[in-house]
Amino acid sequence: YTRLIAQADSLYRVKDYKMAHEKYISALKIEHKDKSVLYDAACVAALAGDEKNAFKFLNLSIDRGWSNLEHIKKDSDLNSLHNSEQWTKVLNKLKLQLDKIETNYNKEAKLSLEKVYETDQGLRLEYIAAQKKDGFKSKKVDSLVKLMNYHDSLNTATVTQILNKYGWLGEDKVGNKGNLTIFLVIQHANLKIQQKYLPMLRTAVKKGNAKASSLALLEDRVALREGRKQIYGSQMSSVPDHPEKYYL
Repeated sequence: YTRLIAQADSLYRVKDYKMAHEKYISALKIEHKDKSVLYDAACVAALAGDEKNAFKFLNLSIDRGWSNLEHIKKDSDLNSLHNSEQWTKVLNKLKLQLDKIETNYNKEAKLSLEKVYETDQGLRLEYIAAQKKDGFKSKKVDSLVKLMNYHDSLNTATVTQILNKYGWLGEDKVGNKGNLTIFLVIQHANLKIQQKYLPMLRTAVKKGNAKASSLALLEDRVALREGRKQIYGSQMSSVPDHPEKYYL
C-alpha cells in the first residue's frame, strides 16, 4: 500500500495521471481509510478523465473526515468535475458535514491559531520571494529574518499556552489549518520548546490528533539540533547562514 501511494505521487508530479490513477486504484483496493489519500486519488482520477471514480473517491474522502471546503473549490485538479450535477451535491454534502463538525470546535483556540498561521506562513512566503529577488544577504532578507524571529516568539507563546491548557488539539477541535499551525510553530521554535512538546506530539499522533509526517519532521529536527543523526532524513539545508527553520 505505502509503495503504491508513493509511486502514484511520483507519477502525479511528472503529470503521468493515467498511470498514477492506476496505482491509486490498486492501493485503495488494499486500504481506503486515509482521507488525504482518497482526496489525492480523486484529484488524479479527475485529471485522468475518470469522473466516476473521481466522485467516488471524493465522497469517500468526505466520509472519512475531509473538511477543507475552500480547498476543494479552488483546487484546479478538480476543474473537470465542476460542470457535473454531482459537483454541487459533493459541495453541499461537505458543507452539511462541516456544520456538524464546527459545533464541536474550540472556537477561541481555532481563531487564535488561524491568526498565527497567517503571520507564520505569510512572513515565510515573503522571505522566500525576497531571497529569489534580492539574494540571501540582502537588507530585505535580513530584516525579514529579524521580523520572523520576533513573531515566532509571539506565536510560540500563543501556541504553548493553548497546548498547556488543552493539549494537542486535533482537526476535530480546531480544523485542518489550526491543527497544522500547532505543529508549524513548534517546528519553528527553539530546541528547548521542541524537546518539551515532542512527547506530546508523539501521543497526539497515536490518538489521531496529529499527522505522522509532522512527527517525523520534528523528530529529525530535534535529533540534528541535539547532535544526533536523523531518523527519517527529512531535514536539508544548503544555506549555512540561514537556519532551516525559515523554509517550512
